[in-house]
Amino acid sequence: MQHFARQNKLCVALMVGSFIIGSAKADERYHIEHISSTESLTDLSPIDREFIDFNEVFNATEFAASKLALSQSSNPLVQKFASQLISDHQKIIKQLDAAILHSKVNISPSNPDMQIVDNLKKLKDAEFDRAYVGNIAVAGKHREVDLFEREASQGKNETLKAFATRMLPIIHSHLSLGERLIPVVREDRESPSDMKPPPLIVSTSAKRDTA
Repeated sequence: MQHFARQNKLCVALMVGSFIIGSAKADERYHIEHISSTESLTDLSPIDREFIDFNEVFNATEFAASKLALSQSSNPLVQKFASQLISDHQKIIKQLDAAILHSKVNISPSNPDMQIVDNLKKLKDAEFDRAYVGNIAVAGKHREVDLFEREASQGKNETLKAFATRMLPIIHSHLSLGERLIPVVREDRESPSDMKPPPLIVSTSAKRDTA
């Protein structure tokens, strides 16, 4: 009964999250046309470069992993979360690409971290759910929030800084929803406060396809 009530609460939270994304849609147009930049990739500060590098790879990895969740997971809450990430990050990626383009930074298309994706491909149902939630919805989202907050407060490129500031509420909502999935997918049903998310290591070798 308690587990059923928890799932109902999570369903409501996912619906509220969708409303937040919809409400923030207008905010995604963050007026980059009013910001001028002529920086190249090498001219960016270390914080700006790390922000771009992580987001380009993690967005691709998250998208690929979430697409897998639609077929590899049998949990409707995990599938709903994955569907929301796919929908939201298509918008976020478009905004990030616009910010990068406006900053006149030349980059190559990014590849997902195939070590993470290939490991997920081997799993199904509950095992997949625990790996996906632990690595993408929790550990990955914690890292993403950290870098968005740092870019918003310490970034030097005004376009990227504005983008990070506008997207932070959406990124925070994803992390909050991801953390709520932990007790749903954990085999031992531990309380969230007892759980430590695994570290997410995005391989730098997956960052660019220079061929």
